[in-house]
Amino acid sequence: MIPETQQDLAIAYLLGDLDPASAARFETEMQANAELGQFVDELRESTATLALVLPAQIPPPALRARILAGLRLPAAAADPPRARIIPGPWWAGLAACLAFALGYAVMENRAANARLEAERARETLLAGSIAALSQELVQLRVASAAQLKQIADLSARDSLARVKIATLSAQVDTYQRAGVVVIWDDVRQQGLAKLVNLPKPAAGRDYQLWIVDPKYPSPVNGGILTVTDEAGTVASFKPDQVITSADAFAISVEKTGGVPKAEGPIVFIGK
Repeated sequence: MIPETQQDLAIAYLLGDLDPASAARFETEMQANAELGQFVDELRESTATLALVLPAQIPPPALRARILAGLRLPAAAADPPRARIIPGPWWAGLAACLAFALGYAVMENRAANARLEAERARETLLAGSIAALSQELVQLRVASAAQLKQIADLSARDSLARVKIATLSAQVDTYQRAGVVVIWDDVRQQGLAKLVNLPKPAAGRDYQLWIVDPKYPSPVNGGILTVTDEAGTVASFKPDQVITSADAFAISVEKTGGVPKAEGPIVFIGK
């Protein structure tokens, strides 16, 4: 951006108001500063355009005679044409017009520079706002991830709190090598039974799970446990009544298909 002092010097330079030394220094500055040189060229073009649109003026007879004498033209050519003579120095009006044009061009240039600076300031402010919003978005994402992790941890704790794990002990010597672990989810009202080294029941028999709940006078039927592999089987079960408190679990050997109430021997029991 050209400083205002240099803009004023450019106007004075184009109007010929600078003394020779100042004009020489200004020309040196134009050679060293490409932006200043371009500014002067634009002002010169503006004033040249203005000069083209101004009406033609006829110089005074005395000035015309001196010019023709200097050119050594024939005396007949010295006769002035018939034209209206403008009182006073004709170049004074032109100089005033040029000065006005230069001043107007400088003001327009300054206004354009001011608008450019304002636009850059708005762009800087907008960039800062975008950066701040991006940072805020990152922080919200981090906070959201932390909250999700906290919810997952709480859910895991809640899941463990509502799950009951019971190890059942064999009540018959035949099943001493076998092991049974029951996992009960009170909220879902269902569970899993891990059966290890449990032999398949005899023909016409099934293993049936029972849940001991103080709410009911008799153990609640948990369903049939099917042994698919004697080495290890995981069987799911779901009682036929709502359990309010699973105090204990038991497994009995019943006839195929199971019974509403335990009839056969209890082979496993545990809390």
